[in-house]
Amino acid sequence: MNRTAQVLTGFFKFFLLFLAEEALLRVPGFKRLHGKSWKPHNPQRLRRYVVEMGGAFVKFGQFFSIRSDILPPAYCKELATLFDQVPPFPGIVARQIIALELGQSVDDLFEWFDDEAVGAASFGQGHRVTLKGENAGKHAIVKVSRPGSDMQIDTDTRLLVLLGWIVDISSVLGRIKLVPIFRDFARWTRREVVYMQEAKNADHLHEVTSWNTRQRIPYIYWQYTTNRVVTMEYFDGLPFSRVIERLEAGDPTLDDELAAISCDRLTLARNLWQSFLLQAFVGHVFHGDPHPGNLVVLPENTVGFLDFGLLGRLNEEARREQILLMDAVVQENIERLFVAVLDLLDAPRGLAVTDVYDDFAEDADEWLDACDNPGAGRDEKTLNRLVNASMAIARQVGLVLPMQTMLYFKALLTVDSVVLRVAPEFDYKKETRRAIRLIRMRELDRMYGPGAVIDRALSLQMLANSLPDFLIQRLQDFEQGQKTIFRKLNLIPVIIANMLRGVAVIAALSGVGLLLQRLLQRFGKLSDVPLLNHPVVVGLFDFVAPMLYAVPVLVVLLLWGARYAMSRSYVKVQKQD
Repeated sequence: MNRTAQVLTGFFKFFLLFLAEEALLRVPGFKRLHGKSWKPHNPQRLRRYVVEMGGAFVKFGQFFSIRSDILPPAYCKELATLFDQVPPFPGIVARQIIALELGQSVDDLFEWFDDEAVGAASFGQGHRVTLKGENAGKHAIVKVSRPGSDMQIDTDTRLLVLLGWIVDISSVLGRIKLVPIFRDFARWTRREVVYMQEAKNADHLHEVTSWNTRQRIPYIYWQYTTNRVVTMEYFDGLPFSRVIERLEAGDPTLDDELAAISCDRLTLARNLWQSFLLQAFVGHVFHGDPHPGNLVVLPENTVGFLDFGLLGRLNEEARREQILLMDAVVQENIERLFVAVLDLLDAPRGLAVTDVYDDFAEDADEWLDACDNPGAGRDEKTLNRLVNASMAIARQVGLVLPMQTMLYFKALLTVDSVVLRVAPEFDYKKETRRAIRLIRMRELDRMYGPGAVIDRALSLQMLANSLPDFLIQRLQDFEQGQKTIFRKLNLIPVIIANMLRGVAVIAALSGVGLLLQRLLQRFGKLSDVPLLNHPVVVGLFDFVAPMLYAVPVLVVLLLWGARYAMSRSYVKVQKQD
């Protein structure tokens, strides 16, 4: 209950301040009066609330930092500054969890165990070990789940869904509904902390991309793996995060150190870019969180991937749309690029003759020019500019992209940030052209190789065997007729819903007006606003004043009642054809 009270109290405080600022920005002449000197505070308020809540809320903030199809860029930029920084729990606690999960003491399981964690996050941490038995002498990493993390995730995700429900019935985001998005987020977060699922993700990604020599996926030691403990191969290399840190600090020895293991920064950036695209478009799955801490430089320009809690997938339609988008980028064809974005968003193509196209074309043209300019800065070349221009269309039309599509964009933008920081001279169009060529070569091999021909022959045989039964079933369905579902409109709930909405608007305006009156009265400015001194307005305020703090709850209940009434406005009717 303490956690619930903490979350709800913090949220209502944030939400009321958010509504007050949004109402202030809509006052006629306010923006013209203050001009550029006014800076919105709501993005910072949202970030502070997320940081204060901690736990799964930080994951939520990181996730929403790339949901530019829902949030304006200012909010996404503010949430992008969130970091998952928590102190590690003691090594003795990690030993106890491992012994409980694996049924033996750490000393019996491993030759050596490092009590100092090599990395800690909200829901777990890693320890270096040396293996015994058939793998004697091999180094590995054991990830251990943080005590109580599963209960915290369950509580926090339930509370997030509740908050999404409150936002939805307030209609703050218009046609966009948060509850389905929060439920997807909850499902993904719960899966991320089940280490058996992470082990399966790593194994699957290795299986579908084992032919790619540009990358390495760690081997999973299944005998030391459970839902709360996972043991995988240790990569003895230089983390990309360390490469970026030293490069930005101007370390003159970095390139020589990389050359000593047959590596250079541009080839590493190219191999990372190509490996990610090959994962998504050939393997049909991709690493969902390729930030610099999850990437390791290995000899001969090989990129090692770590942490497989998030594994994204692209279906055939999404792959086709993304390939068309990349083709348009390579060919610098802005019209084709815009149409590819509309198809990806499932937006109407009629937008091509509106101002939406002009705004997008201007942003895309500037980005393509920056890609051709060797002297352009990282902020000018980043793919984030193109993605933001695309998401602006989604916000205008009121579209919300599927979770898998947004996870792909999140991972793509993370890889984009890494390659530009490792190799600022990275040429998007040239490297994307190479990647598309590799993707199509692998596709040809998959479609027309010997194995594919045998699979097709077997599929045709199975189809031929099942065809008679299929035709008989279809004839029986035709003869018996089909039931069709019709929806019939009931106007009474619609009238009730509109009445409830009207009362909610009056209550909200009364509450805001009363707050404004009290503020003006405190500062001695009440006489400057004649409307607030009108007898009718004063009488209304006197009526509302005793229940001022109940007004938000009343408005929420009225909007919920309106929404419920609308849900009853259609009834289903079945008819026999």
